[in-house]
Amino acid sequence: DVDSDHGPYEFTCAGSAWNLDVVLSRASGTKYLNFNQFDPAGNMQAVSIFHAYTFNRPHLVKSIVATTQKSSCFIKADSKMYCTGGDRNGDLGNGSESDNQYTPVEIDMSAHTENNSFLYVSGTQTVWDWRSSFCAVHLNGKIFCWGNGGLGQLGRNSTSDSNTPVEIDMSAHPEDNDFVSVHLGWQGSVCAVHASGKAFCWGDNTKGILGDRSTTQRNAPVEVDMSGTSFTNNFVDFDFGYEYICGVHSLGDVFCWGAGSAYKFGNNTTADSLIPQRIDMSAHG
Repeated sequence: DVDSDHGPYEFTCAGSAWNLDVVLSRASGTKYLNFNQFDPAGNMQAVSIFHAYTFNRPHLVKSIVATTQKSSCFIKADSKMYCTGGDRNGDLGNGSESDNQYTPVEIDMSAHTENNSFLYVSGTQTVWDWRSSFCAVHLNGKIFCWGNGGLGQLGRNSTSDSNTPVEIDMSAHPEDNDFVSVHLGWQGSVCAVHASGKAFCWGDNTKGILGDRSTTQRNAPVEVDMSGTSFTNNFVDFDFGYEYICGVHSLGDVFCWGAGSAYKFGNNTTADSLIPQRIDMSAHG
């Protein structure tokens, strides 16, 4: 049932070491299933568009609520986004600042052709001043962010705040703004899964948490660097920790990067890493 989730999906054919990755993508408002074939090393060998379809249950979402210390945003069953709580720097996305809201308010999408219809939301705050940021995936795949932008976490190639949703800037990449999920983590770091399966990150880059082989703050999305591995950049999910992040690759392997203290990369080292490190499961068959 492809309408019950938003991919990528993974299928392993019986008797074969090859994997078939089914990815939802969008073109001209139409949703497609892309069947991507990978060899055992994770290299894409073939891509074919199999079937075009339209969402018939757009209210089904992966993440419908996001909270920070002072504010929260959530998606109703009709896909509309609402926020409530503190509004110090435009946290609520409704065009106001410094006006706390004691009941939910609808975010303001009037500057965009897209209406208020979302399927995924995530939020975070900076620890020294508790200023909140939120990012959300629209039903058409575009990511919009609002709130604190001081670390580039709004992804629009700027460090300014915004009290209404702004679209992230993907102009440096051949891929368009078409994502299936977005994850905000420590301080103001953001990573997102593109409809192609590629991972893009932006914002605070302490300890190399953006995985682009640097510690440079990124004000717009950069692609996660998998060049030091035999795997392609193709992820299905992420989770942030304290100054680090782990992601599940489309082939099932887990990679982590950023601060490596306390052996949290699972590879028998405490060294930090600016690029993804594969968790070593060789002792477990």
